[in-house]
Amino acid sequence: MQMHAGVGVRQHDGSLGMVPAGASFFAFEDAKGMDRAVRTLSLMANGMRLEILYMLIEGDRSVSELVTGSGGSFSAVSQQLKLLTLGGLLDRRRDGRNIYYKLKDAGVSAILKLVEGLGEE
Repeated sequence: MQMHAGVGVRQHDGSLGMVPAGASFFAFEDAKGMDRAVRTLSLMANGMRLEILYMLIEGDRSVSELVTGSGGSFSAVSQQLKLLTLGGLLDRRRDGRNIYYKLKDAGVSAILKLVEGLGEE
């Protein structure tokens, strides 16, 4: 295991800098950024919602596909989809009688891939 003296961070001017080991730094420019991060992570802190988000990494899915894939009831999956949509993590579209969901931005996908790596040794 390599030990590093500091952590590389992107400065406001775009250059790279180092934060000394043990130093604290605030990663958000304002309280809105912090609130969005807290809201996003809170929404992900539920097994069914996390499973739904992982299914959507590969692309759009209909509600029925998400119900089948998660093993949850239609009502339970619909409730979680509503929370994820209202929370700004998902977009939805209607195609005839079907409703399809997708991840709203690549940032959500990046967080999911990072979380997936936590279980690896």
